Amino acid sequence: MPGKTSRAGTAERSLGEPSRENVLYEIITLVAEVKEDDPLSLRPVSEVVDPESLETLLTEPKTDVDIAFPYEDGYVRVDESTVQFEYDYDLP
Repeated sequence: MPGKTSRAGTAERSLGEPSRENVLYEIITLVAEVKEDDPLSLRPVSEVVDPESLETLLTEPKTDVDIAFPYEDGYVRVDESTVQFEYDYDLP
């Protein structure tokens, strides 16, 4: 019986203006691209992290914040300039 195939790595993209809408959009589109999935089929990010708090932390002046949380079989890391998705999951 053949073993399962898995996929692992880190994907990253620049984060423009760290507004709530932009941060959520970048998270969802990055994860959907990596997973080769429809963004609408992903679990809402708001079920994992509070979008208002995320925006507040990223837009506060004079802060150097790195936020990480589990999402869609991986970990999302967000700072004031980038969104990363670290993933390791089995392919169907």
